Amino acid sequence: YDPIPWLNVLYRVGTDFYSDRRKQINAIGSWEANTIGRVYEEQINNKEVNSDLIATVNKDIAEGVNLSLTVGNNVNMREFQRLFVRGDGLTIPNFYNLSNATSIITTELLDRERSVSLYYEARMEYKGIFFLSTTGRNDWTSTLPIDNRSFFYPSVSASFVLSEALGMSDNPILPYAKLRASWARTGNGAPVYALQSVFVSSTPGDGWTDGLLFPLAGTIPAFTLSSVIGNPDLRPERTEAIEVGIDLKFLQNRMGIDFAYYDQVSTDQIFQQEFSAATGAVARLVNAGKITNKGIELTAY
Repeated sequence: YDPIPWLNVLYRVGTDFYSDRRKQINAIGSWEANTIGRVYEEQINNKEVNSDLIATVNKDIAEGVNLSLTVGNNVNMREFQRLFVRGDGLTIPNFYNLSNATSIITTELLDRERSVSLYYEARMEYKGIFFLSTTGRNDWTSTLPIDNRSFFYPSVSASFVLSEALGMSDNPILPYAKLRASWARTGNGAPVYALQSVFVSSTPGDGWTDGLLFPLAGTIPAFTLSSVIGNPDLRPERTEAIEVGIDLKFLQNRMGIDFAYYDQVSTDQIFQQEFSAATGAVARLVNAGKITNKGIELTAY
């Protein structure tokens, strides 16, 4: 919708979903199911709903100066569900139906997460010579604790077309030269259900055999704490990056060079810290580590 010539308002909502159903059978006497026979049924459903409300201003505010401003809101919801059923001990040969099984084992997985964001992008152009852009985004995600659920990450970039400022666009040797620089910070939430130690179906054994499988005899369920300990104090992951570069074109744009130097640092990375299984678990989710990535990129054509 364009309420006035220099303002555009856009709202869009969409969904992406799929359903996947699988069935596997093992005949009586097969190696996998020994002599009992077995039927597997699996149902997978995945759904994502995304909503955007965006307002854009594009206006010449002075002679040779153009301003573009975008302000938006995003809501994203994701849900993944997996239902798995295994039927053991087929009574009637070649009848591969769960109702024909003497023992039923089921597992169900349900992942739900939601994020809400507010963001902006502002761009200014001066006579095709100088360009300045800045962005900012604040996310709220359901996968982080309430105190750390909100995180803001901005960016700023600028470029200067030296050839345009010096009137070199018709120069047969160097018609185009641009300098550019940028700084940006990004954030990322935690995996779903990472804040607490969740219960999982118990499968006690010696590590070499299947051990006991619950529900025992198809009727007695049992649960135990996950071997990965959750962390209620997790913080969002952070990445900061700077980049400087130059673009040059030669001989009426027949040849060119694009040079860039970048330096990227990631902190508060979320990963599993391993420790002795004698504690009753094998790992815990933590914020730790620092990853640095820097380098030079050169493209010639």
